[in-house]
Formats: sequence, C-alpha cells, structure tokens
Amino acid sequence: MLAAIRARRSSRDADREEKPSKKGDHLLMGRDTPSGRVPTHTRRRFLRWTATGTGALLTGGLGHPRPPAAQTACPPLPSIRGQEIVVVNYGGKPLEAMQAAVFPKFEAETGAKVIGAGGMNAAKMEQMVKQNAVEWDVVLLGPEESPLTAEWLEKLDYCVVKPQGIPREGIHEYGIASDFYSVVLVWRTDKFKGDDHPKSWVDFWDAQRFPGRRTLPRRSYDIVELALMGSGIDPKKMYPIDVDRALRAIQQIEPHVAKFWTGGNQPLEMLLSGEVDLAAVWVTRVQDPIEKGAPLSFTWNQHLMAQDIVAIPKGSQRVAAAMQFINFRIRPDMQAALSNLIPIGPSTTDAEALIRPEKQRFMPTSRQNLPLGHFRDPRFWIENHKAIDARIRRQLGA
Repeated sequence: MLAAIRARRSSRDADREEKPSKKGDHLLMGRDTPSGRVPTHTRRRFLRWTATGTGALLTGGLGHPRPPAAQTACPPLPSIRGQEIVVVNYGGKPLEAMQAAVFPKFEAETGAKVIGAGGMNAAKMEQMVKQNAVEWDVVLLGPEESPLTAEWLEKLDYCVVKPQGIPREGIHEYGIASDFYSVVLVWRTDKFKGDDHPKSWVDFWDAQRFPGRRTLPRRSYDIVELALMGSGIDPKKMYPIDVDRALRAIQQIEPHVAKFWTGGNQPLEMLLSGEVDLAAVWVTRVQDPIEKGAPLSFTWNQHLMAQDIVAIPKGSQRVAAAMQFINFRIRPDMQAALSNLIPIGPSTTDAEALIRPEKQRFMPTSRQNLPLGHFRDPRFWIENHKAIDARIRRQLGA
C-alpha cells in the first residue's frame, strides 16, 4: 500500500536539501557517572540528566544542535497544504492514540494528510535508504536500533522544530526524544491471586516458586538486561554487561518460555488467551485491557526504561512536511494528549501539568514510578549490539 502511495507522488519538495554523509558520525558520550549508573532524582532532574540513559551529555551524531538564536534568521515556514506524509511507529495502542489525538489536529492546522502505519523496523528503514526507495517520512526509533547519524537520517531544522521543555540531552542533530516507555512484569491474576505473585525479575525467573508458562522479548537489549536482573544483579550495577551471565540466565528460563516475542501485541495476546501466565510486556499494551477488566496486573518494580526518538529517514521526499509534523508531535499539549490515552512518559516537563492525575500512575516517569525503574544505556548497546545479538541468536536458534 505504501509503495502505491509513493508511486502517486510526482515530485520532490522544492526545499529539500541533500545532505552529505559524514564519516565518523557516531554516538559518543561524556561526563558519565563513575559507575555508569543512573542516579535517583526527581522527574525533572531525571529528564535533565538521563534522557540518554546514563546521565551523559552528548556529542557527535547525537550532539546538541545550535539553538536558532545562534543561527541566521529563521525563514517563514513553507505551506505543506495538500502534501501527504507517512508516519510509522510500532503499531497497536500507540498508533491508535496517534490516530485519535495527533493526526487529525495536525491535518486541521496544516492542511497536510497523515497516513499512519505500524510495523516500524529499523533494518527495513536502513534498507530503504540504501536502495534510495524511502517510503516513510517520520519514524519512531530507539537509539539502540539505528544510530542517529547522517548515514540514515535527515538533520533536523531547529528553526522548525521547537523543543519546548525538552532537556538538551534529548535534543539531537538527527532526532529528538518524544517519550519514554517501559517493559514491565505482568501476570494473570487468576493464576497468581492476591499478594502471591512475582514482585521482581528474580521472582519471574523462579519457576519453582511461581510455576507457569512465560514469554519474554526477543530483542537482545531487552532480554539481556531482564535476564541479568532475573539472575539477581542490582540494576544499578548493570554496566558493563556480563553477557555470559545473561546467557546462563536465559538458558535457565528457556524451558519455561512459550515464546520469545518479536511484536508488541504477541505477549498480550498470549496472556489474554491463557497461553502464558507471566510476561514481560510494553506497559503501553496492558493499561487498556486492565481498565476493561482483563485478569491482568503488573508491577513497576524494576521496569526497564528507554527513550523513543522521532526522526526523518534520509531520502524522504516530504522533508518539509515531516519536519513540521515532528514539531507538532513534540508539543507539550500533544505529548500530554498521548499520555492521557496510553501509559508513556512525555519527554517534555511542560506536559506534566496537562496530564490527568489518574493517568499519571501509568506513566513510567511519574514521581511514583520513576524511582523504581532501570534506564537502559543506549551508548552501550550501539557499541555492542551486533556482537551480543549474534550470541543471543545462537542461543535461541534464531
């Protein structure tokens, strides 16, 4: 369908600039805490210090762009009326929330048309870029999946993108933080009744005390850190990653795992069908069924946190419209609108006052939930993902 949409597009935006790839663009970090740990802070201080995962300031590919005041005068925004952009995320409730709260308002304000799609896949995006056949205009990325560099992405124009209340650690040359999300431990309440349920990943790994079928994410940067917490490692001492220990923990739990899931809806479907009793699930997928009475519950203890980045694939034919969409997407009112629908933590502190109190309890970055979480370090995973993922594939036979 997307290919057909693209075939109808007859010309490139007149204002699109070709940007040369820069050799050596990569993720670098400095000013780490000595242990590489995430300090405990209030939410505002957390956002200032840990938008990158380790309290680090960024340079290189994730460097802070010059503010508009330091640039030449910003030109007026071009009209994008009548243009059509494809915005891709991971589907499910997050896509439904965007379709309900963001796309219609953007279309009303700009006259542009938004086509939303699930199935975000960084490898697929990179293949599109390599083949000069880019079908997507705005993508949602984890920095662990695809380094935010000129090789894959368009540089953001901060005359257009206005990062209100977003800490400078979340403002990058080739993308900007849009939200925080978490993987949480979920169980069926008809299997584990009352207070007799797993309360940590150590409990999740204890199949004798808490028997039942399980499901875990296949993504190496999720399963490895969950396995290490399951083996008893203090999250504050996660780095450097002990891969051998993680592999032993995965081998230990594997006989009790029905499936290592690869799509966000899979663990929820297995829980709701009764195929599994315990699961590691994106928290965005569990709020709605719980509120509708599904026999599920979860704990915020040791929730595994990460940031999402919105970016423009290199070679998009609608860069101007995509840039304006990103600015719209990160506005405090739009972030609050999404957090009022699904349990994501906004990247801007200016959104918090706009989020309903009963919804803040489902936010990974709320004052109650933030101290219980562990923030994944994107620097480590960008540097080590390929080697570790090869070992996970050998272990799981995939």
